[in-house]
Amino acid sequence: VNGYKADSRCKVIFYCKTISAVSSIVGCVLALGLIVIYRKYRFFTQRLVLYMLLPSLLVACLSLNPDISHSPECRVLGFLFNIGILSQRFLICCIVIHLLLLTF
Repeated sequence: VNGYKADSRCKVIFYCKTISAVSSIVGCVLALGLIVIYRKYRFFTQRLVLYMLLPSLLVACLSLNPDISHSPECRVLGFLFNIGILSQRFLICCIVIHLLLLTF
C-alpha cells in the first residue's frame, strides 16, 4: 500500500512539473515572438526582458527531461540549471536597478 501511495505522489509531482515546464515554454515562446515581431527591443529594459527570456526557456526545456541520476548527464543538467537560474536572478536584479534609476 505504501508503494502505491509513493508511486501516485511521484506521478502527481511529475505531471505538475511537466505542466509547469510546458506552460513556461509556451509563455517564453509567445513573449519572444511578440518582442521579435513588433521589434520592441529598442529600450534597455525591454532588451533585459528579452535576455531574461532565454535562460527561462533553457530552464523550462531542461525541466522536461526525466530524472537522470548518477550519470554525467546529471552533472551537465545540474550545471545548466544553475547557470540558467543564476542568470535569471542577475537579470532580475539588473531590471530592478534600471527601473529604480529611471524613477529618480
